[in-house]
Amino acid sequence: MAAVWRFYRNHWKKLTFGGVAVAFLGRYLNNQHQENLVRREFCDIAQEYGKQPLHCMGQTRKVVVFLNPAACKGQARKKFEKNAVPLLHLAGLGVTIIEVRISHDNQREFQI
Repeated sequence: MAAVWRFYRNHWKKLTFGGVAVAFLGRYLNNQHQENLVRREFCDIAQEYGKQPLHCMGQTRKVVVFLNPAACKGQARKKFEKNAVPLLHLAGLGVTIIEVRISHDNQREFQI
């Protein structure tokens, strides 16, 4: 026990840094795992929607997405392709992505 106390006393900065690093790593991995579980749940729901039969003479289901690549600190396209596109494809939707580059002058025209 004295050896453990001596080790902690001599290397307290390293042990504290290691503990904080392990805590942050654990939190990051837990968040990733929770996001994957939610994504899997939504994929199951979208797959059930995609399995529904279409009318033989009916049009296929399509969706047009207007994507602002500057949103989410420039991460919008990456997040959209990771989270939304697989769901739309599993649901059997044809996806058309239009990237919108809006300057402040043109922004008034796109307001709803």
